[in-house]
Amino acid sequence: MLQLVAAIAVDTNRLDVFGIANGGVSHKGWDGANWHPSATGWQWLGGEGVWQLGVASWDPGRLDLFTVGWGKPGEPDYVLRHKARTSSGWSPSTTGWVDRGGGLRNAPPAIAAWGPDRLDVFALASDYGMLHKAWTGSDWAPPNGWQPLGGEFESGPGVASWGSNRLDVFGLGKSLGLWHKAWMGTHWHPPNPSWQGLGGLFAELDQLELVAEPAVVSWGPGRLDVFGIGKSLGMWHKAWTGSSWYPSPTDWQPLGGKFRIASPAVVSWGPDRLDIFAIGDDYGMYHKAWMGNHWHPSTGWQPLGGEFGTAPAAVSWGPNRLDVFAVGGDEQMYQKTWDGSQWQPSVADWQPLGGQFVQMPF
Repeated sequence: MLQLVAAIAVDTNRLDVFGIANGGVSHKGWDGANWHPSATGWQWLGGEGVWQLGVASWDPGRLDLFTVGWGKPGEPDYVLRHKARTSSGWSPSTTGWVDRGGGLRNAPPAIAAWGPDRLDVFALASDYGMLHKAWTGSDWAPPNGWQPLGGEFESGPGVASWGSNRLDVFGLGKSLGLWHKAWMGTHWHPPNPSWQGLGGLFAELDQLELVAEPAVVSWGPGRLDVFGIGKSLGMWHKAWTGSSWYPSPTDWQPLGGKFRIASPAVVSWGPDRLDIFAIGDDYGMYHKAWMGNHWHPSTGWQPLGGEFGTAPAAVSWGPNRLDVFAVGGDEQMYQKTWDGSQWQPSVADWQPLGGQFVQMPF
């Protein structure tokens, strides 16, 4: 699936949102009072020929942005490209990017930061295997190319970290079931090239060979929650509770709804709290929340209005705060905010942020 929008909250009341426009990446930042460069303006970051976005931060003063795009002319493989924003600006430059390795398929990368000066990047290889690369604080490992993790996947990865030196990686296999591998601090489990099968049968858009990547989040040590669009186009959920998979190693909890084949967005603003956003079959945005002991709404999903042509991106910069972004049918970026007591600008309305962005071929 194309990941055309990315967002991140690097600090309290600080937001950065990115979108793929025709020919590259555009960026807008919220500083707590205003959008920069303006309410409807965007900063151009270059990056010709990109189709996928991923972003992570390991410090409030640091942001790492990744894209997957066309490689060398005449070659079929895709390439991972990277740039970083520090206190002195974008590196290598505002519009420049660094090549971090090719041999990829056109699938979104997944990035995790489990500690200061640490990044782990996962991507789908051209032979459908999973690949890994890490920034260790002084260099990339491996310095050239990728660490192969095995497997054979139809989707790009999903990754989460629930503690220092811990990673959990997920992908949809060729049979469209979910597979899992964990970094335990000293080794991968199961050992390479094996993966743990977690069951399920997920949706694909056959004529376009598009599969929605799983969404994964952790709200505390030893806890993982994974979501995906099932074959029936309803939402499915599975959780690692610290000792076992719920509802079982191969079963899934159905959460209802009927959605477009676009990856859901999930975010947690505190222990035992989850908020899920997904594009419905009417192109509107829908929301469901885990409140600690029940799902809200208990049946169905809360409609949030809008008409969207991309998978959403959702972030939280503090307790009881949510920001959701997606590209509308008019190709503008839109935002909706939960301010702690209500949706802004309203339950059904969205704030336009300007720009002109690429949409998915639903």
